[in-house]
Parts: sequence; structure tokens; C-alpha cells
Amino acid sequence: MTKIISVNAGSSSLKFQLFEMPQETVLTSGVILTAAGLCLGFVSSLQVVAELGILLARGTVLSMAMVVLALPALLMLFDPLTARLTWKAGFIDTAKKEAETK
Repeated sequence: MTKIISVNAGSSSLKFQLFEMPQETVLTSGVILTAAGLCLGFVSSLQVVAELGILLARGTVLSMAMVVLALPALLMLFDPLTARLTWKAGFIDTAKKEAETK
């Protein structure tokens, strides 16, 4: 379990948050799919199938990188907007929730 820092530098204040992200599941399935694509690309005698295998491997590597690096930052960045625009979802502001419990 690794920790990923997400930085939001908007509106003259710097905010950061640490996410604990289980990367083992993402990396395991990504490595298996990348290996399968590379094997398909190098073993196949048909040019079209070989190119599709290499394309599959490239796409998997890019997808893993986006899930591990960009997705946590985007989730943190757009969380307030999602909470405001979601209708009847039951979002409660954490400050209001803490005030009610005290």
C-alpha cells in the first residue's frame, strides 16, 4: 500500500492530501495484460494481430499510469463540484457533520 500525494494549487492557497492506494491489484492485472499483449505481438505471424498485441500492451501501460498518477488528483480536484452538483445523494459537509457531533 503506497501513499500518493495530491496537490491542489487553486485560489491562492496550496492544499494537499495523502491517499492510500492499493496499487497491487491495478499493477498485477496491468502487468498480466501487458505481458499478454507483448506475447501476442511478438509470437503472432499475422501482421494485424501482432500490431493489435503491441497496441494492447501500450494502452495497458498508459491506463495503469493514469489510474495510479492522475486519477487520485482528479478525484480530489473535482470532489467539491461533484458534491454540489449531485442531486439528493446525501452528501454532508464534513464541517457541518463535525459540528453536529460535538
